[in-house]
Amino acid sequence: MRSHLQYGEVINLIMENLNHLKDFLVGYWHMDVESTESGLKDVFKEMDKDAIQKMVLLIDRFLGSTDIDEDKIKFIEYCTDVYYPDMEPIQWLKHIREKLYDYVVRH
Repeated sequence: MRSHLQYGEVINLIMENLNHLKDFLVGYWHMDVESTESGLKDVFKEMDKDAIQKMVLLIDRFLGSTDIDEDKIKFIEYCTDVYYPDMEPIQWLKHIREKLYDYVVRH
């Protein structure tokens, strides 16, 4: 018999996922990072394929959530110290997700 998650457990899972995403963004796109690409290079050096694959899933959940885009933008901007050239923050995160996904597929 499958057990059902209680409301508090669901909230805890959501918060845990957001914290993992926040830690990822804060850790790789801070003011000492020269560019989006240099942050990605660090990710590929420091994280293994499984961890990158999990991050792709977290980003997918975040981008696919029912939260309004304004809240997503605020979250991304809060967690990063980067300039988004020719992109809005959501498009920037989609770009990061695609690069991570491409890496997982190739390795």
